[in-house]
Amino acid sequence: MKTYKEAILKPTTLKGYKSNLKTHLYPTFGKKPLNEITTDDVQKFLNERESLAKNTVHTMFVLFSEIMDSAFEDRLIPANPAKSKRLTIVSTKQTTRDALSPVQLQQIISDISDKLTDDTQRRMMALMLFTGMRRGEVLGLKWEDINFDSKLIRVRRAVSYPTNQPLVSTPKTRSGNRVIPLDDHLTTLLEPRGTTGYIIGGEKPLTQMVLRRVLRNINKKVDMFGATPHVFRHSYLSAMVEAGVDPKTIQQIGGHSNITTTLNIYAHTRVGLVREAGEKVGRLLTNNQHNSVHEAKTQSVPL
Repeated sequence: MKTYKEAILKPTTLKGYKSNLKTHLYPTFGKKPLNEITTDDVQKFLNERESLAKNTVHTMFVLFSEIMDSAFEDRLIPANPAKSKRLTIVSTKQTTRDALSPVQLQQIISDISDKLTDDTQRRMMALMLFTGMRRGEVLGLKWEDINFDSKLIRVRRAVSYPTNQPLVSTPKTRSGNRVIPLDDHLTTLLEPRGTTGYIIGGEKPLTQMVLRRVLRNINKKVDMFGATPHVFRHSYLSAMVEAGVDPKTIQQIGGHSNITTTLNIYAHTRVGLVREAGEKVGRLLTNNQHNSVHEAKTQSVPL
């Protein structure tokens, strides 16, 4: 971990690795000699985590497999027991984050304008609602990154918290460095404009302690309907789908390195639109049928 991973992993990814090691992998395999770990042991490990989300278990499995790959490369074991084709992740639980409804979003936007008189609180919420940026990207945004004339925002950096102090780095993925549109309503909510420095924080980003206090104060004034920063991001990108924006453009604005992530949002949102279309057609057919019956009865009345 120290030699090969710490220098290349993002702080949040590294933190997740260490958490999985401490909570899951060490308790199960930590005291067992490497050459005694079997494929059966790995499958039992996966079976015992059936109640967890499939993506969560998959992350643990990939990390474990990397460790065993290293052991095989160093000739400590004859083969990697995690490479067997027999292995399956039995969990089918998916972590779904539903987008907020238009009514909920409108209520939050109204509350931002009316109730958030503090500039930091208002700007924080506005950027999360109207840009689809990740929370760390919002915290890393500077006034210099916004071109109010061309109505574009350049995403260049992200903030994470390995400790209480903020760590500024490049965005989560290479595609995270991108240009996104600046909404007119967002421009209004960012007033008064600054010229230099971090939009949220000033000369430097907020510490984790101050950020938590800001979010607590926002929650006291605005009903978030249980939404997290990720839900706001998901809601923005889903709204783009409903507005008819093509998947490739949404991928670019969302900073997704993999088009599959974008298509999942696209497919999930389109399901709602398909259902809505079905309801519209159903009402149309029902009304037509009602009108036809009415016309038939009218025509059957003797003169």
